[in-house]
Amino acid sequence: MEKDDDATAEPDKDVRKRLKKLSEEWYAPGYGSGFEKLTAFHLRLLLEHVPAVQELIRQIVSGEPRTPSPEHKPPQSEPLQEEIQALQQGLSTCRNEQDKLRQQLQDGKEELKKLQAENRRLYKDLTVQRQSAQPSALALLRSEQALAERLGLGGLPQDPIQALIRAVAVLSQMGTIERLWDALKETCEREQRRASQEEVSLLQTALDWHNQNWQQRPYALRQPRAGEPFDFSTQLRSSSATSGEKIAALWLPGIVAGSGAVQKKALVTTQ
Repeated sequence: MEKDDDATAEPDKDVRKRLKKLSEEWYAPGYGSGFEKLTAFHLRLLLEHVPAVQELIRQIVSGEPRTPSPEHKPPQSEPLQEEIQALQQGLSTCRNEQDKLRQQLQDGKEELKKLQAENRRLYKDLTVQRQSAQPSALALLRSEQALAERLGLGGLPQDPIQALIRAVAVLSQMGTIERLWDALKETCEREQRRASQEEVSLLQTALDWHNQNWQQRPYALRQPRAGEPFDFSTQLRSSSATSGEKIAALWLPGIVAGSGAVQKKALVTTQ
């Protein structure tokens, strides 16, 4: 038990230590577990050395309203409440943005599915077109291997697009067109017949491709009619007919330039 010292005496080291602990517990925000058993000596120390306790006693005696000790004012809750509200508002904004991003992601996934489906449809259509839309020019070249070889188009690719690209590159040249006409003429003379519709179509197609570079003065087929007078300058009599002044039949159209110059005479029979 500590001695009952004079109130004005300076507390020793042990008393100062005990007083510090009591002061800390007095100013603590909560008064739960850990507070020492209050003895008369402890109460005396508080009354003599702790201003907050002295002020409290004075207010009780005088009947004045109690005011918080300057050393221990209650926490200001208003700024903290404002900060909490700001954080809640920010959280709500983040959640709204998250919902928007989720919706955009869902919309993007649905749009991607549509584009993928459209891409598959277009690819399927292209495949069908490649398989079914063989131009008549390619069909004739594939069926007439000797003719294709003579024109430098033997062994066309199986892919119709690649085959068409190669055919256009070769047949659009005037030198190739002239070789084509010569080959068709030989066939007509040998087989004593007029050129088939497919053969004339191939010749016209080749001229159309060539004319892409000569749109101002394009080349054209000349096809005289039966019964017209035979014209040596623009027509060539078939070997099957040695005489006659009128055209009996057109076997192979001629080719004329845009200037009117005859590139190839029309092959005809006469009577």
